[in-house]
Amino acid sequence: MHLPEADITTSELFHFFDNEFGFSVKETVALMGAHTIGTLARENSGFNGTNGWVRDNLLLDNDYYHELVGGEEGSSTQDLIELAPPWLRVFIDNTDLDGTPNRRAWRAFPPALDGNGLTEILMLHADVSAIFLGFLFFSLASSLVYLVFHWWNLTFNRLLFVKNTDCFGTRLE
Repeated sequence: MHLPEADITTSELFHFFDNEFGFSVKETVALMGAHTIGTLARENSGFNGTNGWVRDNLLLDNDYYHELVGGEEGSSTQDLIELAPPWLRVFIDNTDLDGTPNRRAWRAFPPALDGNGLTEILMLHADVSAIFLGFLFFSLASSLVYLVFHWWNLTFNRLLFVKNTDCFGTRLE
């Protein structure tokens, strides 16, 4: 078994975990939450992130997901928008490391947990794009549910109206 490359796309990430372990997209996204603990070292992957993916990388919790999109559990949509981290695309120069390619990643500086200053966190392309795809699918699914609900409601009401007028022989003028 081998690990996936550090700079793969979201699609490649999902295919890797499907092929290697038979994981679904949902299971892969859940496993990505393990990034709540640990750090990134240029010597290992070409990515530099002493705090890793979250502000407290010694605690296994849901902060990986919160750091990606902002807010906490139960946050309103407005809170998620206002608290979304300002992710910046950065270049990581690894020319001083033999055999390690230069990398690109996403960096944000949320407030430190102790309230003093900011904490640098890093996300990879697969992390950020997985959330975008999830948000896109959620938005599309929500729209589809809305449309189906209203179509069903209109259709059912029409059928009920037609059925009732036919059954009772009433005429609307």
